[in-house]
Parts: sequence; C-alpha cells; structure tokens
Amino acid sequence: MNRINASFSLLSKKKSLLFSTLLALCLSGCQQQQPHLDSGTDPHFKIVPNTHPDMSGFNRKVEVFGIPIYATPRVEDRKLLHAANVMAQYLDNNADGKPDNPAVMKAMHNNQAFLFMWFSEEEMSDLRLPKKGIGQDLGNDETIPDYVTRGKKGRFDASLEEVLHLITHSGYASAYPSIFGENNSSRISAAMDKARGGHFDHTWIQVINA
Repeated sequence: MNRINASFSLLSKKKSLLFSTLLALCLSGCQQQQPHLDSGTDPHFKIVPNTHPDMSGFNRKVEVFGIPIYATPRVEDRKLLHAANVMAQYLDNNADGKPDNPAVMKAMHNNQAFLFMWFSEEEMSDLRLPKKGIGQDLGNDETIPDYVTRGKKGRFDASLEEVLHLITHSGYASAYPSIFGENNSSRISAAMDKARGGHFDHTWIQVINA
C-alpha cells in the first residue's frame, strides 16, 4: 500500500513539474510575440496598448480626458501624439489641465466618442469598429504636425478639422441641441441658412445647374 502511494505521489509531482514547464514556455512564447510599444516622449500623453475587443485592428491608443484615440500599427507615433495634443487644446484651451466645458465633456463620454487613425485608405475596409459610440477617422498622411510651426504653408493639417468634427458632433450638438444641434431647427442651422441666403436640400452645384 505504501509503495502504491509513493508511486502515485511521484507521478503527481512529475505531472505537476511538466505542467509548470509547459505553462512557463507558453507564457514566454506569448511575451515574445508581443511587439515592442514605445510610450512616446510627450510629457502630457502616453501611448498604451489597445485592449478594446471591438477595435482589433488598432494596436495602441492615447486617451485625452478619457476620450480614446486609436491607431493602426503603421500610424506614426508623432502623429498619434499630435492628434492628442490637438484634441487637448480644443477641450482645454486655457491649458489648466481641466476641460473648459464639462457639459461637452460629459456628452462626449455619454456618446462614447473616439477618434481612430489609419495609415492607408486600403486598410480602412478591414478595420473593425464598435457598433456603439461616435467615431471619427483621421489619416496618417493627412496629419501634418508641423503645419502651424512652418507658418501654415503647404498641405493643411487635417487633424485640426477631423478632431473638431468629433467634438462638435459628439459633444456640442448633444450638450446644446437647441443651439448646436445638427437639425433644421437649431440656432446654428438658422444662422447658416441666413448666411447662404436660404435653406437648400441640394448642393450649390445642383442648385446652379437646375
């Protein structure tokens, strides 16, 4: 009886050792497959791995006041960080570290706003996006970090436009629907109609050619 127990104990120890070895090798292999991720040198923002299950095509992100900016692997780090700084300046123009308009910030969070950056238009069709939330895209090639520093000459920095789209659409339009709502009854819509001489259901080219 003692021999049986001793043999069983020895077998259990061998199985345990084998399992531990296999587990260690597996974990080691998984860690080796993880690509190196540079957190960047920006003093205000840190690039971190993306773990969102519905954003599988994006390997990293930066968060600005809780609003994520996702990037595909080939998007340049400096352009990802530039987009983050543009968003931060829009939301915190006096640079005191707090959003200037809490109502807009709350609306963006409620709408699950996010910006996503892609490297080429070809990869856009393969990107997986969440079914919920309000997203705005921004291309790597159209993001020009030195546009302002070089005197606003050359190609326009599209991040100034696309980031603002996200903030107005998911933030201001929801926080102040009677003023900035994206409908015919809002005050900004009435002001635009007045500026262009009326309300039109077609583009100017179609109106002129009619």
